[in-house]
Amino acid sequence: MQVFTQNAGCMLKHGPTFLAATWSGDVDARTTPEHGLYQEDTRFLSRLVLQLNQQAPLLLQATVSHDSRCLTTHLTNPQLLLESGHVLPKRTIHLVRTSLLWEHVLYQQLVITSCSAEPCLVALTLSLDADFADVFEIQGYARSADGRREIAHGPDGQLGFRYTGADALERRATVGFTSRPAWLDETTASMVLTLQPQQSRICGWSVALSSMLAEPAVWSFAQADQRHRAAITHADLHATINTSQTLLQHWLDQSIADIEMLLTRREHIWYPDAGLPWCRAPAGRDGIFTALALLWYRPEIARGVLTYLAATQATTYDSRRGAEPAKS
Repeated sequence: MQVFTQNAGCMLKHGPTFLAATWSGDVDARTTPEHGLYQEDTRFLSRLVLQLNQQAPLLLQATVSHDSRCLTTHLTNPQLLLESGHVLPKRTIHLVRTSLLWEHVLYQQLVITSCSAEPCLVALTLSLDADFADVFEIQGYARSADGRREIAHGPDGQLGFRYTGADALERRATVGFTSRPAWLDETTASMVLTLQPQQSRICGWSVALSSMLAEPAVWSFAQADQRHRAAITHADLHATINTSQTLLQHWLDQSIADIEMLLTRREHIWYPDAGLPWCRAPAGRDGIFTALALLWYRPEIARGVLTYLAATQATTYDSRRGAEPAKS
């Protein structure tokens, strides 16, 4: 489980899809350049910011599941001035925001509960953007040629970001909502909820990442969560270490969780990828060192690393890429 600290960010990963966000569940590459929802070395989504009556909710608590696929965040409201002129006191609204990364789709569900003795009107605003920057751009390298970006409204209140790159591949990030927003333009979705005293309401949205390499099925949040829990229940059993020392046990558990998050399935093999900001980059030397260190834990990783490196050895010299024959 990742350790919560106020100033740090959190990371979720499932297969080739990777999320770098705040502990509140927001993505904002404008303030934190490495933030984003990534797939296949591309940042599909660069902004996903939630506001409550035009203000950022206050963070109370956040936890990440052991498999680094689910973030659960508890939020509350700052003091708010409502349109009626009344002041909504701080900590009157409780929000549970759950972010789940599953099979090329980011699901976010929001459970909003009023602790007020009076009915209150809550306006939720979701700011969105997709820059489709590749990981080299994020590191400061200039793109040799820009592609074409389009934004379109789809059926049932969907918002679609589409990008056709210089490689002629089309990539799409499709934002869907559990209920049609009251307002939806190219960068903003707004939802207005009336909460009775002690009432809870549920809303949510999903971001599906599509390309020639992946066309995901989009489930409801409950269906995706059920599949996630079933995968945890039926996960392969590996070697474990149990100690009587609490701090040592926590360190071991965290280390194994970090390794599991970086493992990516590639054509029936497992490979430990490099982490943020490269997101899904197989590093040759680091892969060998990691596989050697994990022989006792998961020997199939070594088989995967050796198989992958043998299949991707360079056959020519290329100083720009650092390639030479027999070098992976």
